[in-house]
Amino acid sequence: MSTRILLAALAALAGVFALSACSLFEDDEERLPGVRIPVRAVEEERTAPPALVAEIGGIGAPVRNASWTQVNGDPTHGGGHFAAGASLSVAWRGDIGVGGDRLTAAPVVDGGRVFTLDSEAQVSGFSTSGGRQWSVDLSPGNEGGEVGFGGGLAIDGGRLFVTTGFGEVVALDPASGSEIWRQKMPAPIRAAPAAAGGVVIAVARDNTAMAFGAEDGSVRWRVGGASSGAGIFGGASPAISPGGVAILPFGSGELIAVRAATGQRLWSDVLSGGRRGLARAVISDISADPVIIGVAVIAGNQSGRLGAIDGRNGRRGWTRDFGARGPVWAEGQTIWLVTDTAELKRLSAQDGSTLWSVPLPEYDDPDDRTGAFAYGGPVLAGGRLLLTSSDGALLSFDPTTGAAGASVPISGLSGVPPVVADGTVYVVTTGGQLVALR
Repeated sequence: MSTRILLAALAALAGVFALSACSLFEDDEERLPGVRIPVRAVEEERTAPPALVAEIGGIGAPVRNASWTQVNGDPTHGGGHFAAGASLSVAWRGDIGVGGDRLTAAPVVDGGRVFTLDSEAQVSGFSTSGGRQWSVDLSPGNEGGEVGFGGGLAIDGGRLFVTTGFGEVVALDPASGSEIWRQKMPAPIRAAPAAAGGVVIAVARDNTAMAFGAEDGSVRWRVGGASSGAGIFGGASPAISPGGVAILPFGSGELIAVRAATGQRLWSDVLSGGRRGLARAVISDISADPVIIGVAVIAGNQSGRLGAIDGRNGRRGWTRDFGARGPVWAEGQTIWLVTDTAELKRLSAQDGSTLWSVPLPEYDDPDDRTGAFAYGGPVLAGGRLLLTSSDGALLSFDPTTGAAGASVPISGLSGVPPVVADGTVYVVTTGGQLVALR
């Protein structure tokens, strides 16, 4: 190649790199008008046929529940339709301790008391009429600090069970907060435990699940999942069926079914899959806590996969190419969820087809995709779906159509889901407040 030709080629390459640099680093890049079409295939919405929509119909009448003892109300996480007032306003507020963005635990309610866990392992008990009755710091040596964030609460058999970011499972007396027993797990616990049939089950962030005797804290069994890398903030909680089968969610994307009493493995599945082109798609963690509906187990990840599994044998039923930010809510033959791309959807529980879909604001700045909003829920109460939003409001939607209803502004509201008991809705805020609405 002659020197003249070589210099011309180098000049051309320099021009290409200069244009590339402009497109990468200049803030005032001019965008051409027109509709942008994605180059990757996007799944068409799988809409429920009219006959199925007619068969599913509306929703059942609300039931007044006295307690909310675990994630989504009970050990199955199955949901339902709970009673709540036609309009909601703040009845009282209480101080739970330290809030902040690391607050992950939803309250639980039982026996005329509401229990909370702050972001530094402080547990408090409130009267349902307002007023804190007791508070206890569960951090080892009262260390406190950000390392202890996460965990959650469950009530069963007259005992309050707490998991903490310090990797401990603690049983408390709900009346006084006094400690009954304490056990250590090999890693921090970011999600709530599940409790039923005399056992308490928790999953640590090193993908170890352990069961403890509810009475004395004795170790009943230990089950390990595959190793995994980074996980989502908060993690997912186990679920326990009425027949005594526990569904264990792991950061590896695994769902392992075991006998809750013995830890005997029954089946396992990996909820894999994610949206191409997104960095979070490499995170395999389960974000939608497993929900048991009859014989089906429904769970999802945060990177683009939702699926139903036959809980009797582990066979995969239907799947959808979107994930979920939290556990689905079930009632009758349908489920509701907030997807990984902030869409509120109603699906058929039979085949996963969509009855309706409503987009929610995903970012404070959609153009730069910064300031992502967090949502908690949905929860079906008082004939409407309730969601918390980090934008500072308790949102409501019609469960049969998706139409937006009245919202209740609450300063500092987080993405921790609401809970409902005896007609009262409880939420927690990043300011460390428990808010009761009636």
